[in-house]
Amino acid sequence: MNTFTIKPNSYLKHSVPGFFHYKYLGMNRPGNPDFINRLKNDNHSRGINELMQDAEMVCDVLCKDLPNVVIQECLNRPVVCVMPRAKQNSKYTDAQLLFLDAVSNAVEIMSGMKNGTQWITRMKPTQTTHLRYSYSFRDKGILPYEGITKDTCIISPKIKGRDIILVDDVYTIDVNVIEDMLQTLLDAGANKVVSYVVSKTSRCH
Repeated sequence: MNTFTIKPNSYLKHSVPGFFHYKYLGMNRPGNPDFINRLKNDNHSRGINELMQDAEMVCDVLCKDLPNVVIQECLNRPVVCVMPRAKQNSKYTDAQLLFLDAVSNAVEIMSGMKNGTQWITRMKPTQTTHLRYSYSFRDKGILPYEGITKDTCIISPKIKGRDIILVDDVYTIDVNVIEDMLQTLLDAGANKVVSYVVSKTSRCH
C-alpha cells in the first residue's frame, strides 16, 4: 500500500490523507491493473465469470489494505463509502456495478468497519469520471464544478460524526471529483475523511 496527500484547492478546503495499491500506467501496459478498467467499462466484452474474478481481485486488495488504513489514521469504526458512478445505478447493468459489490463484500468480510456503500447515491448524471476537457462526453451529463456532489448526490445523514473511508477505483489529479466529494462529506458533518483508491495515476491522463 502507498500513501499520498490530496491537497486543498477550490474544491477541497483542507488536505486529506490518500492511500492506493497500484500505480495506474494505462490500459494494456505492463504492470497496469487492467481489471479496474474491465470492471467499470460501459461496454463489457468479457463474460460474467471473468468479471467476477476481477471483482474478487478488488475485494482481496481492500481486505489487505483497509485494515492498515484504519491503523495508520487511527480511525474509530470507520464507515466505508464508495464514490458513485457518473450516472444513477439504475442506468447500469449488474455487471457494471461489480466494483460496488466488491467493496461491499470486502467490508462484510473485515471486522471493525461499517458498510456504507449505499450511503452516497447519484441522483443526476454527470461527467465526473472524465476530464473536464473531454468534449466528446458533452451529451452525457454536466461537467465537474465546485459543488457538483451536493447538486447530483444524496448523502446519508448517518455520515455525521463518523470517520469515513471513501473508496474509488482510480485517482487522477486535476479531475477534482474526489476532492469535491471529500469536502461534501466534511460539510455533511463527517468527523474525518480518508481517501482510498485502488490505483493512482502518476500524472494527469
